[in-house]
This record gives sequence, C-alpha cells and structure tokens, in this order.
Amino acid sequence: EMLPRAICPLIKSSFGFALKDSCPYLSAADVVVADTTCDGKKKMYELLAAYKPVFLLQLPQVQNDDALAYWRHQFELLIAYLEKEFDVSITEQKLRDAIKLMNRERLALKAVMDLAQRKPSPVTGVELVEIAFKTSFFPDKEVGIAMLEDLAEEMGRLADEGQGATSPEAPRILLTGVPVGLGSHKVVRLIEECGGSVVCL
Repeated sequence: EMLPRAICPLIKSSFGFALKDSCPYLSAADVVVADTTCDGKKKMYELLAAYKPVFLLQLPQVQNDDALAYWRHQFELLIAYLEKEFDVSITEQKLRDAIKLMNRERLALKAVMDLAQRKPSPVTGVELVEIAFKTSFFPDKEVGIAMLEDLAEEMGRLADEGQGATSPEAPRILLTGVPVGLGSHKVVRLIEECGGSVVCL
C-alpha cells in the first residue's frame, strides 16, 4: 500500500515488520541508524521516520579524493546525534575498545564458521545461519564470545573424532548473495534437504 509494487522484497518485508510492529529488535530500538545504499531503502527510511527515529548516513555517491572525508563526516554527525539524544560521551578510546571487542566477537564466530571446512562438516548450513544470527544479538558481548569459543572447541573435538553433521559425499556448497538470516534461510534448508552441504555463507 505504501511502497512501489516492484520494490525489492527485502525492503518491503523490513518496512512491513515496522508497520506491523512484529520485529522485537525494531520495537526495542530507540533509533534506527541506516545508510543510503539504494533508492528503495532511502524511500523506506523516509517513511519509517514517521514510526521510529531514523538517523541516515549519507553514502558518498562517487569515489574520489573527497569521498573518505565526506563519509568520516557522516560518522561525526552520528556521534554528535547520539551524544545529544542519549546524553552519552563517545570518545576515541571508547570507540577503539568497542572495535577490539567486536573484532574478538568476529574471530570467535569465524572459528565456528571455519569448522565447516572439515569434511564432513561438523555443522550444517542451517546451524551456521542460526549461530551467526542469534549470537549477533547478545547484549553482553563477553558472554557471546565465550559461548562461541566453547562451541568451536566442542564442535572441533567432535570433528576430530570423525563425527559430522553432514554426509562426507554431500556436494559442498558456498552460498553467496544477499546475507542470509533467520526468516530468509529457506534456501539453505532446501539445499540441505536435497542432499547438499552448505559450508560457507
């Protein structure tokens, strides 16, 4: 009713979640920080602003010497907005600490994802999707990191013992394209129901 019929399904479903208030993450959010990756999203965020505060990062539209400075300025504007709206102080040291924490989380997740390189894989593609999606929402990152590290160790031990979640003869599939998350993981499930083994997202 509100978006063009031909607009991409990702945008329509995202906006639908907002209108129906059916996404707990969006409901719990105080602000949506978004970027202008395409015209469809720009329109969606314009409409979404009527329901939820939106801060829009304007991507540089050309790649030239000024683009990096322009993009950096967008983040400076975001910092000023967040400091004002939430009465917080965002310092360079806090940003560096947050980057280190997030890098540790990514490395812990990578250790789990890398287990799928084993043949047979000790983890299914659907499990990879679930692990990546669910761990991204841990409010306490240290708890999430510890859980991922424990999971990688346990699954690695099972793989060392020759236990696999998939058949060693299964075709090994790398799935690429739009990021797959819960709710859009049907392709992974279909591949695996047909005997494939999704080993890389």
